[in-house]
Amino acid sequence: MKQIKSIFFLTTILFFLTANQMFAIPGVNHYIKDISGEYVYYQDTTFTKPSYVGFLYYDDNTYAARFYSPAKDSEAPIEVYILFTIDPNQEKLTFTGEKVIAEVEGDSTLINYLHDLCYDLTIRRQRAGDIGKNTDFLMKENYDLFGGSVNMKYNSLIPIFNLKTILNDLGDEQFKILTTGRLTSSADNSFEEFKGFPKELKDKKRKTPKVNKKTNEITFTVNSKQSLQLDSSWKQSLENMWLQGDSAILTMNEFEIENSSIDASDILIRQIMESTENSYIDWNNTELSKIYDENKSPIGYNVKAVYYQPKAGNVTRDTKILTKTSENTFAFFSLTVFDSIYNKKAKYYDKIIGSYKLETIEK
Repeated sequence: MKQIKSIFFLTTILFFLTANQMFAIPGVNHYIKDISGEYVYYQDTTFTKPSYVGFLYYDDNTYAARFYSPAKDSEAPIEVYILFTIDPNQEKLTFTGEKVIAEVEGDSTLINYLHDLCYDLTIRRQRAGDIGKNTDFLMKENYDLFGGSVNMKYNSLIPIFNLKTILNDLGDEQFKILTTGRLTSSADNSFEEFKGFPKELKDKKRKTPKVNKKTNEITFTVNSKQSLQLDSSWKQSLENMWLQGDSAILTMNEFEIENSSIDASDILIRQIMESTENSYIDWNNTELSKIYDENKSPIGYNVKAVYYQPKAGNVTRDTKILTKTSENTFAFFSLTVFDSIYNKKAKYYDKIIGSYKLETIEK
């Protein structure tokens, strides 16, 4: 339960962090500004074996880039990791310093590869111009590194380059997003320890919680606005938190966010869809959908995601519902269940999600 509770607490903390440190790569006006500690990882499928590339933003001067390829057969894992500084006042990406944290001895090829990616992705992101709300934006480019004619798909939910994927003319993903995240402290090593996702994300075998179907469901209400129905297998831990043994955790919150020059929903959804410490969200197993009111106006988002915790060997299934209740106020629902348990009792947990109500709006 310690691992599953940490997901909730770290995600909740993000909502209350101020975003005063907001910058961008040179020559780019980001719709959602990058915040210190945000990172993104991709897979470069043009390599003959799994190869992952990550970029980390510290501040407007300092970034990190990392290449990692896991061990295969008799071959050892390969890692190249660099910190570099740039001049943010220059229109073009201009390196002002570099420190190599890890490299392949006697081979500078992969360091040059990371340099080239930084230059190339910056130039192409500049050409893409302003990218607005969190919808995919497609731009045709010529990119020799990925075979010539490509389509570059962007989305403002993704930090640094806003790049989601690079596709060739056949629609094959040459460079595809794996995860995004934000470091929670100076001790958080999630960026430097990312080693990709296994081919099959499989949770441990776990004991399924017993549910007495004869017991009546109880309606719980938070802040007089949010409510849902739970059976006796759930125990209330806090005013807004319920635990189902070591299997699942459920919370409901309401909070305010400072005035923002853009829709705060977009900032919050970007944070919701970021990895937390040593718990990586799998973007290729994540669904984002909008919630509409009776007038068919968008009022929130539903995020269904899978998280991988490699140190513990856990896989969790996560549902988060964010609803805007006033100009600066949001209601937040979160249910996290170990994946092996969810797969056995999907209808049961989906029914709980379906019982969630916000005032007169039924989700």
